[in-house]
Amino acid sequence: IFWLETIRRFAREQLAASDDHDAVRLAHARWCLDVATKINALLHGPRQMGALDRLNAVEEDIRAALDWCLDPEVDPTGERAECGYALLQQMDGYWYRFGYIAEGRGWHDRALRLLANDAVPDSIQVVDALHGQGILALQQSDLIIGTHALERALAMAHRLCDLDREARESNSLGIARR
Repeated sequence: IFWLETIRRFAREQLAASDDHDAVRLAHARWCLDVATKINALLHGPRQMGALDRLNAVEEDIRAALDWCLDPEVDPTGERAECGYALLQQMDGYWYRFGYIAEGRGWHDRALRLLANDAVPDSIQVVDALHGQGILALQQSDLIIGTHALERALAMAHRLCDLDREARESNSLGIARR
């Protein structure tokens, strides 16, 4: 196993020195998003255990993709960040249903630091990221953070004229305030 770590370290160094570093990392993040999307669809059916096994096999890849996509230096409106927001949305159900609330909130906190600037343009991915943060915060009884995230998601969904997301955020806010 030691020699595998040596090879992994060498590969990382070579990639970091390559001109294709960002393109390869973005391709990896997109692959993680595709895998997480497929797994998420299976988490709600009879193949749930197989999906959990598959997620277990790729969770380090997903963490690496999130780490790269949600880097504090990244452009919050760029393709890299948008891929990170979409990956968060696919992982939210897993974190919520299987008790990984703290990990999910940690990733959402990183995303929200990117989104702290009110000049970030409205997008469905940002609405979903804010929704996930709100739900995970409410799960830990953090009503202030949860309510703020859901209110921001509701306002953005309203500006986007996305009635389904607007209804979802209104419902979640109603539950939070209850």
